[in-house]
Parts: sequence; C-alpha cells; structure tokens
Amino acid sequence: MPAKRPPGIFLWAWERHLDLSFVKPEDAGIAFLAQNMELRSHRVIVQSRRHLLKLHPDAYLTAVVRITANRQNPPVLDDDMKDEAASDIIGLTKIPQVRAIQIDFDATVSQRAFYRSLLFELRKKLDADIRLSITALASWCMFDSWISDLPVDEAVPMLFRMGKEGGSIISMLNSGRDFSPAICRQSIGVSLDEPVMNLDYGRRLYVFSPRKWNMDSITTIKKLSEH
Repeated sequence: MPAKRPPGIFLWAWERHLDLSFVKPEDAGIAFLAQNMELRSHRVIVQSRRHLLKLHPDAYLTAVVRITANRQNPPVLDDDMKDEAASDIIGLTKIPQVRAIQIDFDATVSQRAFYRSLLFELRKKLDADIRLSITALASWCMFDSWISDLPVDEAVPMLFRMGKEGGSIISMLNSGRDFSPAICRQSIGVSLDEPVMNLDYGRRLYVFSPRKWNMDSITTIKKLSEH
C-alpha cells in the first residue's frame, strides 16, 4: 500500500531516462522533475517532463517544478502570471501517486513578492492533503528571514553547489548553529558527489546524484541518514 506519510529520504530524479522501479517505498520517495516553467514577458512557458521515468507502483511521489525567469525578456510578474503559473502547477496533482508539490525557484530580491504570492495562491488552492515544499538557497535559511512565514510544509536548504558562502555555512552548522527559519529545520538537500561531513543529518534527506541511481546509492544514503 502507498505510504501516507512522507518518507525520510527522497531521491531527486531530474530530466533523463531513469529506472527507479527498484526503489522500495519504505526506502525512499521520489522527487521527480515534472515541469520546467519559464516566466518570460507576459508569458508562462511550460515544458513537461520529456524522459521516461519508471517507478515502483506504490512510490511516494513529489512533483518538482523548476521555475526560471528570462533575463532578456524579464517577466511582468503580475496577478495574471501568478494565476496562470498556479493553475499549471496544481494540474500536476492529477498525476497518480503525487502527494506533494515542490517548487525550485532561485528568486532574486525583486522576484520575492511574486514568489510569495504564488505560494500563497498554491496553498489556498491545493487540497489540504497535498504537501507544499520549496527548495531554498542555504543563505536564505542562514542569513535571511524572508522565507520564515511562507505557507509551506518545508523549505529544503540546498547544501551543495553553494558557491563562495558554502564553507562558512557548513562551518556554522558543524559548530552547532542551526538554520533560523523553522521551516528550514525539517529537511536538507545534499549531493552524493559533495557530501557534507560531520553534519548531524537527523532530518529528511533530499539527495541529488550526478550519476544514475542504483542500489549502492541507496546504501550510501541510508548510512548518511543514520549518522
């Protein structure tokens, strides 16, 4: 039977052919890229997943939406754009086994008001049993408070590909400092090729792999989660 509660481990499944049918629901959920959404001028341009994804029939699924804003033709970020984007995203809940939506949008300061309004619109229109998750730049969770009151079940700090601030953020976490917003303290995002050493995981893991997933990957993640 499908799990009702989100598992403690999620595998991120990006845009490539993947066979994850070997992943048992009790071992991990699947957060799969379902949609790329580009905001351009007055348009919301949606590209659905193109590559095959094989899954266990009882997999716990999170549909991930990657949002980008076009730099050459900046989006107007008005209410019409918000409503159109929200409608497209909500449509993903019709996919069988989808129990959650995760938004991946590295919003700039000027885009934050739009992002906030989009998330409030999603939470208002999503069924109560559909979880709403976002990925978060680690700096948002450590040095910024703008996400603290967002209507989401979790914000997943991305502890890989962090850039110049990465070293100081990891040092702070290893010294015992935690993320400021409560919504950042439930989950973390890591990568198998950039493990975070000495970190007390103890929370839900979202894991990226630059290579195809296999049973060895699952074993490695389980060891991380038991740290």
